[in-house]
Amino acid sequence: MSLSESEKHAVRHYKYCGGDSSPVYAAVLSPWAQFCVDTFVPLSMAPNTITLTGLVMSLLATTLTLIYNPTLAPGGPRWLHVVTGVSMFAYQTLDNMDGKQARRTGSSSALGMFFDHACDSINAGVTIIAMGSVLGTGWTPLLFITYLASFIPFYLQTWEEYYSRTMILPPFNGPSEGLLMSMGLCFASALYGSELFHEAVMDAPAVLIQADDSFFFRCELGFQSHPILLIIMHCSVFAEMVMHIMVAHLVERKVSIVERYGVWVFAVITYLGVYGGEAYRSLEYALLIFNTGLSAVLMLNTFILVCSEFAATLNISVFKINPK
Repeated sequence: MSLSESEKHAVRHYKYCGGDSSPVYAAVLSPWAQFCVDTFVPLSMAPNTITLTGLVMSLLATTLTLIYNPTLAPGGPRWLHVVTGVSMFAYQTLDNMDGKQARRTGSSSALGMFFDHACDSINAGVTIIAMGSVLGTGWTPLLFITYLASFIPFYLQTWEEYYSRTMILPPFNGPSEGLLMSMGLCFASALYGSELFHEAVMDAPAVLIQADDSFFFRCELGFQSHPILLIIMHCSVFAEMVMHIMVAHLVERKVSIVERYGVWVFAVITYLGVYGGEAYRSLEYALLIFNTGLSAVLMLNTFILVCSEFAATLNISVFKINPK
């Protein structure tokens, strides 16, 4: 991508405006993150390195889940749920630390803001796999519902930030209380097994998948046939949308129609194969693998190009603090 002179000016003069209204964040999470920054993080460490480390922790939990409970069925290893809970705590702490390190070192920038949101958008997708194991959803419509519970609030919050030019998290929000509740579910599964949630909650929506041609029935077949491909596509499409909105916010321009809706073309074409008639279903796997690969490449391309352009505009490095 290439920025105009006015957009470069906006990037150079960007100032973060926002905060977290959560009492839990103010009383516990923020002081804890500040303690970790002051105690364990050297001044030479770039904030983006902290951000990326948090994402790696989430990817580690997801990778272990796919290895030791690939079906996401109830009865998975209980130690795995502990790992998921610990990785979430590490991610939350590191996500709170990166901004404090940026202010500590005087390296706050539009690049750091974009990098943080991009990693958060990717994390919102990959973490759902580990949570599917914690809740024992299996590759079913229940996992799809869990995805919506993660994606929709994140997307709406990003849109709010785009229009209001500020990000004020409410007293009860996902990054603070939401993650703490998810950690609680992880440790509850570690103590009592994921069967606890399966028996109490997970059978309730079964009526939704009785008809063979229903949306949720086809969703279940899609997840069971090609789950990893579907998830990569969902995550890529979601992250691509979030990145474009964030870029528009940071360079102070309108989001174009193509940026707003274009990425959904890949999902719609793929869903024709999953949910369409027999003529489309014969192409299901080919459509899915093509669009998953293309959407993932486009998402990574956007991520790399934006980081490179912002770094060049600001004359800084992505993972290195330039000497003053």
